[in-house]
Amino acid sequence: MLKSFLIATAITSPFIDLPYVKDLLPKTIEQVSHATERYEHTFDALIEEFLSLLEKGDGGAAIKLWNQATTLTQVMRTQLGYLLPHALYPEMQIATISSQEYDRINAHFIKSVGNTEFKQKVEHFYDRFGKKLAPSETYFFTTLLGWEAKGTPYTFLKGEAKEKRGVYPLTVMNANVLFMPDGYPYFFGGVAPWPDRIDALCALFKEKHPDILCLQEVHEEKSAAKLYEHLKNLYPYFYLDIGQKNVTTNPDALALNSGLFVASMYPLENPQFVPYTLEGRQEGINKGYFSAKVLVNRKPFCILYNTHLNPFDTPTAIKVREEEAQLLIESMQGGALPILLVGDLNLSWGSEEWKHSSLKKEFINAYPTSAGPTCTDYFNDLVWSAPRERRFVVKENYIYDYALIYKENPLMIQSSQVPLYDLDKPSEALSDHQAIWSSLIINEPKLLPIITPSLE
Repeated sequence: MLKSFLIATAITSPFIDLPYVKDLLPKTIEQVSHATERYEHTFDALIEEFLSLLEKGDGGAAIKLWNQATTLTQVMRTQLGYLLPHALYPEMQIATISSQEYDRINAHFIKSVGNTEFKQKVEHFYDRFGKKLAPSETYFFTTLLGWEAKGTPYTFLKGEAKEKRGVYPLTVMNANVLFMPDGYPYFFGGVAPWPDRIDALCALFKEKHPDILCLQEVHEEKSAAKLYEHLKNLYPYFYLDIGQKNVTTNPDALALNSGLFVASMYPLENPQFVPYTLEGRQEGINKGYFSAKVLVNRKPFCILYNTHLNPFDTPTAIKVREEEAQLLIESMQGGALPILLVGDLNLSWGSEEWKHSSLKKEFINAYPTSAGPTCTDYFNDLVWSAPRERRFVVKENYIYDYALIYKENPLMIQSSQVPLYDLDKPSEALSDHQAIWSSLIINEPKLLPIITPSLE
Protein backbone atom coordinates (compact mmCIF):
# COMPACT_ATOMS: atom_id res chain seq x y z
CA MET A 1 0.00 0.00 0.00
CA LEU A 2 2.77 2.43 0.95
CA LYS A 3 4.66 1.54 -2.23
CA SER A 4 1.59 2.32 -4.36
CA PHE A 5 1.17 5.65 -2.61
CA LEU A 6 4.79 6.63 -3.21
CA ILE A 7 4.56 5.71 -6.88
CA ALA A 8 1.37 7.75 -7.31
CA THR A 9 2.95 10.71 -5.52
CA ALA A 10 6.02 10.55 -7.74
CA ILE A 11 3.84 10.46 -10.85
CA THR A 12 1.69 13.43 -9.89
CA SER A 13 4.33 15.63 -8.21
CA PRO A 14 5.17 17.68 -11.37
CA PHE A 15 1.53 18.84 -11.39
CA ILE A 16 1.35 20.04 -7.81
CA ASP A 17 1.64 23.75 -8.68
CA LEU A 18 -0.78 23.66 -11.60
CA PRO A 19 -4.31 24.91 -10.93
CA TYR A 20 -7.49 23.28 -12.12
CA VAL A 21 -9.35 25.78 -14.32
CA LYS A 22 -12.64 25.12 -12.56
CA ASP A 23 -11.05 26.53 -9.40
CA LEU A 24 -10.18 29.77 -11.21
CA LEU A 25 -13.81 30.56 -12.07
CA PRO A 26 -16.95 31.40 -10.11
CA LYS A 27 -18.60 28.19 -8.95
CA THR A 28 -22.06 29.32 -7.85
CA ILE A 29 -24.83 31.58 -9.11
CA GLU A 30 -24.04 34.03 -6.30
CA GLN A 31 -20.39 34.18 -7.27
CA VAL A 32 -21.30 34.83 -10.91
CA SER A 33 -23.59 37.70 -9.89
CA HIS A 34 -20.97 39.18 -7.56
CA ALA A 35 -18.36 39.01 -10.34
CA THR A 36 -20.68 41.01 -12.61
CA GLU A 37 -21.28 43.60 -9.91
CA ARG A 38 -17.53 44.00 -9.37
CA TYR A 39 -17.09 44.38 -13.12
CA GLU A 40 -19.66 47.19 -13.30
CA HIS A 41 -18.10 49.04 -10.38
CA THR A 42 -14.55 48.75 -11.75
CA PHE A 43 -15.58 49.55 -15.33
CA ASP A 44 -17.45 52.69 -14.28
CA ALA A 45 -14.44 53.93 -12.30
CA LEU A 46 -12.10 53.36 -15.26
CA ILE A 47 -14.38 55.16 -17.73
CA GLU A 48 -14.85 58.07 -15.32
CA GLU A 49 -11.08 58.42 -15.04
CA PHE A 50 -10.75 58.04 -18.83
CA LEU A 51 -13.02 61.03 -19.39
CA SER A 52 -11.25 63.00 -16.66
CA LEU A 53 -7.90 62.48 -18.40
CA LEU A 54 -9.40 63.62 -21.70
CA GLU A 55 -10.57 66.81 -20.04
CA LYS A 56 -6.98 67.37 -18.89
CA GLY A 57 -5.66 66.71 -22.40
CA ASP A 58 -3.75 63.54 -21.54
CA GLY A 59 -4.78 61.24 -24.39
CA GLY A 60 -1.97 58.73 -23.88
CA ALA A 61 -2.87 58.05 -20.25
CA ALA A 62 -6.57 57.94 -21.16
CA ILE A 63 -5.92 55.21 -23.72
CA LYS A 64 -4.30 53.06 -21.01
CA LEU A 65 -7.47 53.37 -18.93
CA TRP A 66 -9.60 52.47 -21.94
CA ASN A 67 -7.47 49.39 -22.55
CA GLN A 68 -7.97 48.30 -18.94
CA ALA A 69 -11.75 48.82 -19.18
CA THR A 70 -12.14 46.94 -22.46
CA THR A 71 -9.80 44.13 -21.40
CA LEU A 72 -11.90 43.72 -18.25
CA THR A 73 -15.00 43.53 -20.45
CA GLN A 74 -13.44 40.95 -22.75
CA VAL A 75 -12.38 38.79 -19.81
CA MET A 76 -15.85 38.87 -18.28
CA ARG A 77 -17.56 38.13 -21.60
CA THR A 78 -15.22 35.19 -22.22
CA GLN A 79 -15.77 33.71 -18.79
CA LEU A 80 -19.53 34.09 -18.94
CA GLY A 81 -20.06 33.24 -22.58
CA TYR A 82 -17.59 30.40 -22.99
CA LEU A 83 -16.03 29.10 -19.82
CA LEU A 84 -18.95 29.00 -17.41
CA PRO A 85 -21.45 27.04 -19.54
CA HIS A 86 -18.65 24.59 -20.37
CA ALA A 87 -18.92 20.88 -19.51
CA LEU A 88 -17.16 21.76 -16.25
CA TYR A 89 -20.50 23.22 -15.21
CA PRO A 90 -23.21 20.78 -16.28
CA GLU A 91 -25.80 22.45 -14.06
CA MET A 92 -28.39 24.08 -16.31
CA GLN A 93 -29.16 26.89 -13.89
CA ILE A 94 -25.63 28.35 -13.77
CA ALA A 95 -25.45 28.24 -17.57
CA THR A 96 -28.73 30.17 -17.76
CA ILE A 97 -27.56 32.75 -15.21
CA SER A 98 -24.21 33.21 -16.93
CA SER A 99 -26.06 33.91 -20.20
CA GLN A 100 -28.19 36.54 -18.48
CA GLU A 101 -25.13 38.13 -16.89
CA TYR A 102 -23.42 38.17 -20.30
CA ASP A 103 -26.30 40.26 -21.65
CA ARG A 104 -26.06 42.47 -18.57
CA ILE A 105 -22.36 43.11 -19.25
CA ASN A 106 -23.12 44.10 -22.84
CA ALA A 107 -25.95 46.41 -21.83
CA HIS A 108 -23.81 48.12 -19.21
CA PHE A 109 -20.97 48.66 -21.70
CA ILE A 110 -23.29 50.18 -24.30
CA LYS A 111 -25.03 52.38 -21.73
CA SER A 112 -21.67 53.72 -20.50
CA VAL A 113 -19.83 54.44 -23.75
CA GLY A 114 -22.39 54.09 -26.53
CA ASN A 115 -24.28 57.27 -25.75
CA THR A 116 -24.17 60.72 -27.37
CA GLU A 117 -22.71 62.44 -24.31
CA PHE A 118 -19.70 60.10 -24.26
CA LYS A 119 -19.02 60.66 -27.96
CA GLN A 120 -19.30 64.42 -27.59
CA LYS A 121 -16.68 64.43 -24.81
CA VAL A 122 -14.28 62.41 -26.98
CA GLU A 123 -14.92 64.74 -29.94
CA HIS A 124 -14.31 67.74 -27.72
CA PHE A 125 -10.95 66.31 -26.65
CA TYR A 126 -9.93 65.58 -30.24
CA ASP A 127 -10.91 69.05 -31.41
CA ARG A 128 -8.69 70.60 -28.73
CA PHE A 129 -5.70 68.27 -28.69
CA GLY A 130 -5.85 66.13 -31.83
CA LYS A 131 -2.95 67.87 -33.58
CA LYS A 132 -0.58 67.05 -30.70
CA LEU A 133 -1.28 63.31 -30.62
CA ALA A 134 1.18 60.57 -31.58
CA PRO A 135 0.24 58.55 -34.71
CA SER A 136 -1.02 55.59 -32.67
CA GLU A 137 -3.11 57.90 -30.48
CA THR A 138 -4.58 59.57 -33.56
CA TYR A 139 -5.53 56.13 -34.86
CA PHE A 140 -7.19 55.29 -31.54
CA PHE A 141 -9.39 58.38 -31.30
CA THR A 142 -10.40 58.60 -34.97
CA THR A 143 -11.36 54.92 -34.86
CA LEU A 144 -13.24 55.27 -31.57
CA LEU A 145 -15.27 58.12 -33.06
CA GLY A 146 -16.14 56.04 -36.10
CA TRP A 147 -14.30 58.33 -38.49
CA GLU A 148 -11.91 57.31 -41.25
CA ALA A 149 -8.90 56.03 -39.34
CA LYS A 150 -5.74 58.15 -39.41
CA GLY A 151 -2.33 57.46 -37.90
CA THR A 152 -0.89 53.99 -37.30
CA PRO A 153 -2.53 50.82 -35.90
CA TYR A 154 0.54 50.20 -33.77
CA THR A 155 2.73 52.03 -31.26
CA PHE A 156 6.30 52.89 -32.21
CA LEU A 157 8.72 53.58 -29.36
CA LYS A 158 12.39 54.48 -29.39
CA GLY A 159 14.62 52.52 -27.08
CA GLU A 160 17.82 53.74 -25.42
CA ALA A 161 20.27 51.49 -27.27
CA LYS A 162 22.27 52.60 -30.27
CA GLU A 163 21.42 51.33 -33.73
CA LYS A 164 23.60 48.42 -34.78
CA ARG A 165 25.87 48.78 -37.77
CA GLY A 166 26.07 45.83 -40.13
CA VAL A 167 27.73 42.81 -38.66
CA TYR A 168 26.80 39.57 -40.36
CA PRO A 169 24.99 37.33 -39.73
CA LEU A 170 21.75 39.08 -38.81
CA THR A 171 19.99 37.15 -36.04
CA VAL A 172 16.25 36.81 -35.48
CA MET A 173 14.43 35.12 -32.61
CA ASN A 174 10.70 34.39 -32.76
CA ALA A 175 8.42 33.00 -30.08
CA ASN A 176 4.78 32.76 -29.05
CA VAL A 177 4.87 33.85 -25.40
CA LEU A 178 1.14 33.64 -24.50
CA PHE A 179 0.89 37.07 -22.86
CA MET A 180 -2.89 37.15 -22.61
CA PRO A 181 -4.90 39.04 -19.96
CA ASP A 182 -6.02 37.73 -16.59
CA GLY A 183 -6.09 33.92 -16.34
CA TYR A 184 -6.22 33.35 -20.10
CA PRO A 185 -2.73 31.75 -20.23
CA TYR A 186 -4.08 28.95 -18.01
CA PHE A 187 -7.32 28.67 -19.99
CA PHE A 188 -5.69 28.66 -23.44
CA GLY A 189 -2.23 27.21 -22.91
CA GLY A 190 -1.87 25.80 -19.43
CA VAL A 191 0.91 28.14 -18.30
CA ALA A 192 1.06 30.80 -15.60
CA PRO A 193 -0.14 34.39 -16.20
CA TRP A 194 2.38 36.62 -17.95
CA PRO A 195 3.47 38.61 -14.84
CA ASP A 196 4.81 35.36 -13.38
CA ARG A 197 6.89 34.61 -16.51
CA ILE A 198 7.99 37.90 -18.02
CA ASP A 199 11.12 38.43 -15.90
CA ALA A 200 12.53 35.00 -16.76
CA LEU A 201 11.65 35.40 -20.44
CA CYS A 202 13.29 38.81 -20.63
CA ALA A 203 16.39 37.46 -18.89
CA LEU A 204 16.58 34.91 -21.71
CA PHE A 205 16.03 37.58 -24.37
CA LYS A 206 18.83 39.65 -22.83
CA GLU A 207 21.15 36.65 -22.73
CA LYS A 208 20.50 35.76 -26.36
CA HIS A 209 20.07 39.36 -27.57
CA PRO A 210 19.03 38.69 -31.16
CA ASP A 211 19.24 41.57 -33.62
CA ILE A 212 15.47 41.32 -34.10
CA LEU A 213 13.00 39.87 -31.61
CA CYS A 214 9.61 38.83 -33.03
CA LEU A 215 6.92 37.72 -30.59
CA GLN A 216 3.35 36.51 -30.93
CA GLU A 217 0.46 36.60 -28.44
CA VAL A 218 1.58 39.77 -26.66
CA HIS A 219 -2.10 40.66 -26.36
CA GLU A 220 -2.06 42.38 -22.99
CA GLU A 221 -1.08 46.06 -23.40
CA LYS A 222 0.51 46.10 -19.96
CA SER A 223 2.72 43.17 -20.92
CA ALA A 224 3.91 45.00 -24.06
CA ALA A 225 4.80 48.04 -21.93
CA LYS A 226 6.65 45.79 -19.48
CA LEU A 227 8.60 44.15 -22.33
CA TYR A 228 9.62 47.60 -23.49
CA GLU A 229 10.82 48.58 -20.01
CA HIS A 230 12.85 45.37 -19.75
CA LEU A 231 14.43 45.65 -23.19
CA LYS A 232 14.70 49.38 -23.96
CA ASN A 233 18.39 49.36 -23.00
CA LEU A 234 19.03 46.64 -25.61
CA TYR A 235 17.06 47.87 -28.64
CA PRO A 236 16.56 51.24 -30.32
CA TYR A 237 13.31 50.38 -32.17
CA PHE A 238 10.07 48.89 -30.84
CA TYR A 239 6.68 48.12 -32.43
CA LEU A 240 3.95 47.07 -30.02
CA ASP A 241 0.16 47.07 -29.56
CA ILE A 242 0.05 46.13 -33.22
CA GLY A 243 -3.43 45.89 -34.69
CA GLN A 244 -5.50 47.66 -32.04
CA LYS A 245 -9.01 46.22 -32.09
CA ASN A 246 -10.64 47.20 -28.80
CA VAL A 247 -11.34 50.71 -30.15
CA THR A 248 -15.11 50.44 -30.36
CA THR A 249 -18.25 51.24 -28.41
CA ASN A 250 -19.84 47.98 -29.54
CA PRO A 251 -19.05 45.17 -27.07
CA ASP A 252 -19.59 42.49 -29.74
CA ALA A 253 -16.82 44.10 -31.83
CA LEU A 254 -14.24 44.03 -29.04
CA ALA A 255 -11.15 41.97 -29.81
CA LEU A 256 -7.60 41.57 -28.60
CA ASN A 257 -4.89 43.16 -30.70
CA SER A 258 -2.85 41.00 -33.09
CA GLY A 259 -0.42 40.02 -30.34
CA LEU A 260 2.55 40.79 -32.59
CA PHE A 261 5.59 42.52 -31.08
CA VAL A 262 8.89 43.49 -32.71
CA ALA A 263 12.10 44.89 -31.21
CA SER A 264 14.99 45.63 -33.56
CA MET A 265 18.64 46.69 -33.49
CA TYR A 266 18.22 47.88 -37.07
CA PRO A 267 15.82 50.49 -38.44
CA LEU A 268 12.69 49.14 -40.12
CA GLU A 269 11.45 50.92 -43.21
CA ASN A 270 7.78 51.06 -44.25
CA PRO A 271 6.43 49.11 -41.28
CA GLN A 272 2.81 48.10 -41.76
CA PHE A 273 0.14 45.90 -40.27
CA VAL A 274 -2.40 44.13 -42.47
CA PRO A 275 -5.30 42.40 -40.67
CA TYR A 276 -6.78 39.11 -41.84
CA THR A 277 -10.44 39.69 -42.62
CA LEU A 278 -11.48 36.38 -44.18
CA GLU A 279 -14.89 34.98 -43.37
CA GLY A 280 -14.73 32.08 -40.94
CA ARG A 281 -11.57 33.28 -39.16
CA GLN A 282 -11.12 33.18 -35.40
CA GLU A 283 -13.13 35.88 -33.66
CA GLY A 284 -11.95 37.95 -30.72
CA ILE A 285 -8.36 38.47 -31.92
CA ASN A 286 -7.27 40.85 -34.67
CA LYS A 287 -4.79 38.51 -36.32
CA GLY A 288 -2.78 39.72 -39.29
CA TYR A 289 0.80 40.24 -40.38
CA PHE A 290 3.40 42.87 -39.61
CA SER A 291 6.00 43.52 -42.30
CA ALA A 292 8.91 45.90 -42.75
CA LYS A 293 12.11 46.32 -44.72
CA VAL A 294 15.20 45.70 -42.56
CA LEU A 295 17.95 48.24 -43.16
CA VAL A 296 21.53 47.18 -42.43
CA ASN A 297 24.05 50.03 -42.67
CA ARG A 298 21.00 52.02 -43.83
CA LYS A 299 20.70 49.81 -46.90
CA PRO A 300 17.91 47.28 -47.57
CA PHE A 301 18.90 43.81 -46.39
CA CYS A 302 15.65 41.83 -46.40
CA ILE A 303 11.93 42.08 -45.71
CA LEU A 304 10.71 40.71 -42.39
CA TYR A 305 7.23 39.27 -41.83
CA ASN A 306 5.89 38.40 -38.37
CA THR A 307 2.49 36.69 -38.23
CA HIS A 308 0.11 34.41 -36.38
CA LEU A 309 -2.24 32.39 -38.57
CA ASN A 310 -5.75 31.11 -37.87
CA PRO A 311 -5.93 28.32 -35.25
CA PHE A 312 -8.01 25.13 -34.95
CA ASP A 313 -8.32 22.02 -37.10
CA THR A 314 -11.85 22.25 -38.47
CA PRO A 315 -12.31 22.25 -42.27
CA THR A 316 -13.27 25.94 -42.14
CA ALA A 317 -10.25 26.86 -40.00
CA ILE A 318 -7.89 24.98 -42.33
CA LYS A 319 -9.41 26.72 -45.36
CA VAL A 320 -8.98 30.14 -43.74
CA ARG A 321 -5.38 29.34 -42.78
CA GLU A 322 -4.53 28.45 -46.38
CA GLU A 323 -6.20 31.63 -47.64
CA GLU A 324 -4.15 33.66 -45.14
CA ALA A 325 -1.00 31.95 -46.43
CA GLN A 326 -1.94 32.89 -49.98
CA LEU A 327 -2.48 36.52 -48.93
CA LEU A 328 1.02 36.53 -47.47
CA ILE A 329 2.51 35.14 -50.67
CA GLU A 330 0.63 37.63 -52.84
CA SER A 331 2.00 40.51 -50.77
CA MET A 332 5.57 39.25 -51.30
CA GLN A 333 5.54 38.85 -55.06
CA GLY A 334 7.45 41.14 -57.40
CA GLY A 335 10.07 42.38 -54.95
CA ALA A 336 13.83 42.13 -55.30
CA LEU A 337 14.74 41.62 -51.64
CA PRO A 338 14.96 38.32 -49.77
CA ILE A 339 12.04 37.66 -47.40
CA LEU A 340 11.95 36.00 -43.98
CA LEU A 341 8.60 34.89 -42.57
CA VAL A 342 8.48 33.98 -38.87
CA GLY A 343 5.65 33.17 -36.53
CA ASP A 344 3.15 30.75 -35.11
CA LEU A 345 1.49 29.36 -38.23
CA ASN A 346 -0.82 26.89 -36.43
CA LEU A 347 0.15 24.40 -39.12
CA SER A 348 1.53 21.05 -38.02
CA TRP A 349 4.67 20.14 -39.93
CA GLY A 350 4.38 16.79 -41.71
CA SER A 351 0.57 16.76 -41.63
CA GLU A 352 -1.59 16.40 -44.73
CA GLU A 353 -2.35 20.10 -44.44
CA TRP A 354 1.36 20.90 -44.47
CA LYS A 355 2.00 18.69 -47.50
CA HIS A 356 -0.60 20.59 -49.55
CA SER A 357 0.05 24.04 -48.12
CA SER A 358 1.16 27.01 -50.18
CA LEU A 359 3.71 27.65 -47.46
CA LYS A 360 5.48 24.37 -48.20
CA LYS A 361 5.40 25.07 -51.95
CA GLU A 362 6.64 28.66 -51.84
CA PHE A 363 9.05 28.67 -48.91
CA ILE A 364 12.16 26.95 -47.63
CA ASN A 365 11.64 25.71 -44.08
CA ALA A 366 14.73 26.81 -42.22
CA TYR A 367 13.79 25.21 -38.90
CA PRO A 368 15.46 21.79 -38.59
CA THR A 369 12.62 19.45 -37.70
CA SER A 370 15.12 17.16 -36.01
CA ALA A 371 15.38 19.84 -33.30
CA GLY A 372 11.98 18.70 -32.06
CA PRO A 373 8.45 20.09 -31.54
CA THR A 374 7.85 23.79 -30.98
CA CYS A 375 4.41 23.72 -29.36
CA THR A 376 2.55 21.55 -26.88
CA ASP A 377 -1.06 21.01 -25.78
CA TYR A 378 0.14 19.01 -22.80
CA PHE A 379 0.09 21.85 -20.27
CA ASN A 380 -3.34 22.96 -21.46
CA ASP A 381 -4.70 19.43 -21.17
CA LEU A 382 -3.28 19.17 -17.66
CA VAL A 383 -5.02 22.25 -16.25
CA TRP A 384 -8.31 21.25 -17.89
CA SER A 385 -8.08 17.83 -16.22
CA ALA A 386 -8.96 17.17 -12.61
CA PRO A 387 -5.75 16.58 -10.57
CA ARG A 388 -6.54 12.90 -10.00
CA GLU A 389 -6.72 12.35 -13.78
CA ARG A 390 -3.54 14.16 -14.80
CA ARG A 391 -1.29 11.14 -14.73
CA PHE A 392 -3.19 9.85 -17.78
CA VAL A 393 -2.76 12.99 -19.92
CA VAL A 394 -0.74 12.33 -23.08
CA LYS A 395 2.26 14.56 -23.84
CA GLU A 396 1.12 15.85 -27.22
CA ASN A 397 3.29 18.35 -29.08
CA TYR A 398 3.87 19.58 -32.63
CA ILE A 399 5.87 21.86 -34.88
CA TYR A 400 3.69 24.96 -35.26
CA ASP A 401 6.37 27.67 -35.27
CA TYR A 402 8.55 28.42 -38.27
CA ALA A 403 11.31 30.49 -39.84
CA LEU A 404 10.56 30.38 -43.57
CA ILE A 405 12.51 31.82 -46.48
CA TYR A 406 10.62 32.87 -49.61
CA LYS A 407 12.07 30.89 -52.54
CA GLU A 408 12.10 33.76 -55.06
CA ASN A 409 15.04 35.58 -53.44
CA PRO A 410 16.45 33.24 -50.83
CA LEU A 411 18.72 34.18 -47.98
CA MET A 412 21.24 31.82 -46.50
CA ILE A 413 19.90 30.86 -43.10
CA GLN A 414 20.50 28.53 -40.19
CA SER A 415 17.88 27.98 -37.49
CA SER A 416 17.76 26.18 -34.16
CA GLN A 417 15.48 25.80 -31.16
CA VAL A 418 15.66 27.85 -27.95
CA PRO A 419 13.80 25.89 -25.24
CA LEU A 420 11.09 27.69 -23.29
CA TYR A 421 9.47 24.61 -21.76
CA ASP A 422 10.25 21.13 -20.53
CA LEU A 423 7.39 18.63 -20.70
CA ASP A 424 8.57 17.11 -17.41
CA LYS A 425 8.37 20.48 -15.63
CA PRO A 426 4.96 21.93 -16.57
CA SER A 427 4.76 24.42 -13.69
CA GLU A 428 8.07 25.99 -14.80
CA ALA A 429 7.09 26.55 -18.44
CA LEU A 430 7.83 30.02 -19.80
CA SER A 431 5.38 29.38 -22.65
CA ASP A 432 3.57 26.57 -24.39
CA HIS A 433 5.84 27.24 -27.39
CA GLN A 434 9.57 26.94 -27.93
CA ALA A 435 11.48 29.80 -29.53
CA ILE A 436 13.34 29.67 -32.85
CA TRP A 437 16.74 31.29 -33.41
CA SER A 438 17.77 32.13 -36.98
CA SER A 439 21.04 33.47 -38.41
CA LEU A 440 20.80 35.08 -41.85
CA ILE A 441 23.27 36.19 -44.49
CA ILE A 442 23.01 37.21 -48.11
CA ASN A 443 24.62 34.67 -50.41
CA GLU A 444 27.97 36.41 -50.68
CA PRO A 445 30.90 34.06 -49.97
CA LYS A 446 33.15 36.99 -49.08
CA LEU A 447 31.00 37.70 -46.04
CA LEU A 448 30.50 34.26 -44.54
CA PRO A 449 30.49 30.63 -45.63
CA ILE A 450 27.25 29.62 -47.28
CA ILE A 451 24.82 28.01 -44.87
CA THR A 452 22.46 25.56 -46.51
CA PRO A 453 18.91 25.71 -45.12
CA SER A 454 16.73 22.72 -44.47
CA LEU A 455 14.72 21.71 -47.52
CA GLU A 456 11.92 20.03 -45.58
